Parts: sequence; C-alpha cells; structure tokens
Amino acid sequence: KSQPHFRDGSKQGFKTGYGYGLLQGIFYALRVSFEIVRPQEWQKAIFVGLPMDDSKQTSVLFAQRKFPNEDWRATERSTKAHDGMTDALGIALYGLQKCRGIKNDSII
Repeated sequence: KSQPHFRDGSKQGFKTGYGYGLLQGIFYALRVSFEIVRPQEWQKAIFVGLPMDDSKQTSVLFAQRKFPNEDWRATERSTKAHDGMTDALGIALYGLQKCRGIKNDSII
C-alpha cells in the first residue's frame, strides 16, 4: 500500500498517488486479481521472531538469513545491502505464503 509521508512535499505526494492509482488501473483493466496489503501486515507475517525496531534493517537481516549466498547490494560498488531489494523479497514471499496457504517456516 502506498501513501505519502509527512516529510514529502505535495509534488512528491502527487507522484506517489499517481503511480499507485496507475498500477491499480492496469490491474483492473487486465482483470488481474490483487490485494492491497499494509507493510505492517506482510512484515508481521514474514519477520517472525526477528526484532522489529527498524523494519529496513530487519528486512536486510531476514534476506541475508534466508538466502545467505545472495548479494543484496544494488551494485558491486555499493557497501550496504539494498533494503528495497530485501523488502521486495519479503513481499514476494508473503504473496507466496498467502496464495499457497503455507506457514513462514516452509517457504522455499
């Protein structure tokens, strides 16, 4: 689920809302079923047993534990794991979990 943040300006909020609505429109037009999920919902289901002080750091920790041989950096020059990539993994695994009706332990 997308929503503007208090620190975003009106221009950025408009862009975020535009992209969010555009994707929904495409899914509706193509008759693709989808579910809008708040980040807290998928994080709670996927990050079981992990500290939730900082969701971005938890996302990186989860991905590194789940796939220890994967390089989670955006580029070879990056020094830190890219939390956008690790969030995408969490969202994808949440979708698999929901579609297949399985528990977190048995995902992949």
